[in-house]
Amino acid sequence: MATIAAGAHRPAGRARPVLLAGFALLAFAANSLLCRVALARGLIDPAGFTLLRMVAGALMLTLLLHLRLARGGRWSGAGLGS
Repeated sequence: MATIAAGAHRPAGRARPVLLAGFALLAFAANSLLCRVALARGLIDPAGFTLLRMVAGALMLTLLLHLRLARGGRWSGAGLGS
């Protein structure tokens, strides 16, 4: 019977951060392409687009905060504490 040493990680545990990082990179690339299309076609002016992005970012951070707090999480030392 195989034994896993203390502190050893399973492959599935290593894959999650890689997948999340890959998803973040794809999201950034898609965002860049959408920005270029919107601004190049004159669908929105740069100031309006910046305002839209800032409001969307604030809403997303608010959503993440509420989701985190609803799960009983805390922000102090996020990812560093036990």
